[in-house]
Amino acid sequence: MKSIVYCLVLCLVGLGQFAKAQGKVTEQQKTEFAKGNQDPKFLKEYIEALKADGREDALNEAVDRYLMALPLNERYAGENLTYFLEYINGLNAKSFTDVIEHWGDIRLTGEQAEKVTEKINDVCKTTFFQSLFREREGIECPDVDCSSLAAALKKSAIPVPGVRRQFIEMWQSWKEKKVDDMICAFEQLFSYPIVTEANEKKEGAFQFDTMMDGVILGNMMNYILERCNFDQCSSMFKIIDQVIEKNGRDGFWSTIGKSRDNFEGKKMMMEMGEE
Repeated sequence: MKSIVYCLVLCLVGLGQFAKAQGKVTEQQKTEFAKGNQDPKFLKEYIEALKADGREDALNEAVDRYLMALPLNERYAGENLTYFLEYINGLNAKSFTDVIEHWGDIRLTGEQAEKVTEKINDVCKTTFFQSLFREREGIECPDVDCSSLAAALKKSAIPVPGVRRQFIEMWQSWKEKKVDDMICAFEQLFSYPIVTEANEKKEGAFQFDTMMDGVILGNMMNYILERCNFDQCSSMFKIIDQVIEKNGRDGFWSTIGKSRDNFEGKKMMMEMGEE
């Protein structure tokens, strides 16, 4: 009997601790945040409450508002930089574009700068990849608009890799259904050195993610294939032919080679007047 009572006491204590650990976010905080409260002290407390409750889904918006409420010289300093690196995970976050626009005004160590550029690269890649799986069947172009991001990158010296910049340009041109601009970005993308294997090393080369980047690029190339006229098709065939000549057809490049064959086939069909 004593052992049963003891077990019950332990369970009640455990439940009490669990309840204590939950519900850190108060109704008042929820109301104030929904009203748009911009006070840094309030937002910092709200962020800590969200973290205590395990509300990872809400941290992107809360951290973004907190960072943008701070003066620039504090925004990405110390713990605030950690907040940015850990919790900003969407292209729609104002701080995501802000850090690019103010790159020359932000004081970071070499290691911190590298982490920020890696963050930007990873968020772009992940956002584009996830977007493709949210799309309903039959949608011609993606729902993610990165026009502000693309514009900020053009004016910024932030060391985001050239390949990623061209991915962003090509994506936005896809969003706007501008095939000529997509082809231009595609050509520029392959003007930079690229490695496709994790153990492959080449100084200054971009590490191409054959799964995420490969799927994104494949979808964009398929859109061009479906929509291109004869001149556009000829341009893509020529560009891909040069890429294959330079890199061969092994591994990832075999996929690019298949696209080359598809554009060649469409080009021949157009020449014969069958498409």
